[in-house]
Amino acid sequence: SQPVRALIHTLLVRIGRHHPQALLYPLLVACKSQSAARRAAAMGVVDQLRQHSSLLVEQAQLVSQELIRVAILWHEMWHEALEEA
Repeated sequence: SQPVRALIHTLLVRIGRHHPQALLYPLLVACKSQSAARRAAAMGVVDQLRQHSSLLVEQAQLVSQELIRVAILWHEMWHEALEEA
């Protein structure tokens, strides 16, 4: 329900003001969710955290992107490209 979502959002933002490092990675993973509602909620909290800890948010996003990039092995990408051809 909407009131519960609003309370959870407010709680996460308040926690994030004092301990942003504890929330950023799980929120960034949720920002990549296939669920539109989960993705929107996570992005809303990340946007609020960005107002207080913009450098930390940017660095955490970079780490998240790089972890995803290195998790895909070259031979997997090559094999996928061959399947698509």
